Amino acid sequence: AAALCFATTNQCRTPSAPGASLPGRLPAKEGRNAVGSEITPVQRLHETSPLLKQIAAIVGPDHATNDAAKCDLATSDVFERSERAHAAMVVSPRTTDETSAVMRLLSDNRVPAIARGAGLSYTGSFAIEQPAAVIDTSRMTNIEVNAADRYAIVGAGASWVNVAAALKPFGMMATQVSPISGAFATVGGLASQGIPAGLDGILGLAVVLADGSIVRTGAPTHFYRYAGPDMTGLFLGDCGAFGIKTEVVLQIAPEPPVAFASFGFDDVDHLLDSLITCMGERIVTRAFALDRVKSADARKVGLAESVRTAAAVIGRSKTLAQSARDAAKLLRFAVGGSREKPWSLHMTMASPTQAGADAQLDRAGKICQDHGTRMDDVFPRAMWAKPYSVRGFVGPSGERWAPVHGIFSFSRVRAAMRDLRKIVTDRAAEMQELGVNASWLISSAGPHVVIEPMLYWRDQLDPFHIQYLSPRNRERFSGFSPNPAAREFVRGMRESLRDIMDKYGAVHSQIGRFYRLNNASVAQHPLRRLKAALDPDGSLNPGILGLSHAEEPAD
Repeated sequence: AAALCFATTNQCRTPSAPGASLPGRLPAKEGRNAVGSEITPVQRLHETSPLLKQIAAIVGPDHATNDAAKCDLATSDVFERSERAHAAMVVSPRTTDETSAVMRLLSDNRVPAIARGAGLSYTGSFAIEQPAAVIDTSRMTNIEVNAADRYAIVGAGASWVNVAAALKPFGMMATQVSPISGAFATVGGLASQGIPAGLDGILGLAVVLADGSIVRTGAPTHFYRYAGPDMTGLFLGDCGAFGIKTEVVLQIAPEPPVAFASFGFDDVDHLLDSLITCMGERIVTRAFALDRVKSADARKVGLAESVRTAAAVIGRSKTLAQSARDAAKLLRFAVGGSREKPWSLHMTMASPTQAGADAQLDRAGKICQDHGTRMDDVFPRAMWAKPYSVRGFVGPSGERWAPVHGIFSFSRVRAAMRDLRKIVTDRAAEMQELGVNASWLISSAGPHVVIEPMLYWRDQLDPFHIQYLSPRNRERFSGFSPNPAAREFVRGMRESLRDIMDKYGAVHSQIGRFYRLNNASVAQHPLRRLKAALDPDGSLNPGILGLSHAEEPAD
């Protein structure tokens, strides 16, 4: 592979064989034991006590552990994978420099490493096959705002809700679309996993490579991303295969005027027609569509959550009269039921001026009124006022939850939706027998449509889920019995849904170990070269993106 050169703390280097020394790198330990046999990384991890002490000296004794429960939790995600290995240690550096020093030690001891934020993947991103050191980014929470130049430098472990809170005093918001799970999901996690709306709001990164080198991408003064080749894009959506992101530069902007609209539809085809027209004309900023089941689930929140959402919505009302109207809408939403249409579409229109947002609202209304019925716009108002409201990553009654998603072109989304719904209908009897339910979420933030079927079933919750539950819900939901039959059905159902999506040319974010890269025979050739150049030993999250160990691609 050709040598790659970056603005790093090391010199340029050429990929070398596993275990070889690299310029600027600490000398590697001899990879053989006392009798001359090769020492594998797994064997070395059984003797991590001295290494753990060295790492603790860097990050502090409270931030490096091999506690069994913490090591188990560190390789868990939303959807259980029984074949995963547990972490050998969990390390929580505070800074980019600490992360660099830790990675040098791990590299010199040939110990694999995997970065972790909140762990909210559902695609096996942390399902390592052999013990590894987990680099927990939860202490990297610093947020530095430069309102004049419209950017913020954010620690990879900062949650999106904390970023929003830090920007609010400046009247700013991140232009990067963030996930609904942003109450817990981290900025670094999104940069690594991706999001269907894209990652254009990220201007630059600080990334620590496998050997401890530090790469900084984007313009040196942070306000611009494309300073030559797009080195930032190289590390985005990599699921941690190419480096550990420690800092993310976000573009920020004043919060724009907005308008909202909601419509009910009798069938999903008419909903998709309206959605595609609105998004194709670029008059809608972000849209969510729910089936009746998902809409009902949205109402099933606790009292405290309801009060917080109501307060956020009313707090954004511009007048006392608007506050009263919003309060009434929230009440109607909370008690809504059989009067609803089977499908609902909820849209937010943002513009530099309120007149512009209102004009977009008027146009969206004319498009949707052909087949839709106007509804109270409380759902998009609530999403705008309080966008991060995931309740512990379980269903409304504590069910296990596992989604699948696909990002579709306008021309293929209708046919894909028909086939996806058909497989759910065809397996309805088995689902009923096992207690598995399905609901649908459709969304868009650009010239594409995301379909996300979600499966729910009653099953024992993992420690991963329990940690995100409120004390009341821990008591309510922690005693469920295991349901392995339903879990296996869901595993197979997710794979079937994924395969249908891929048949219609879907692409995916959060690829992990579940989704396949499109045109894998073509796409993986350059990725293998990049992996070999950036991670010669194949030690960063081995197996992610279908990349096992570093290997020279065939010509």
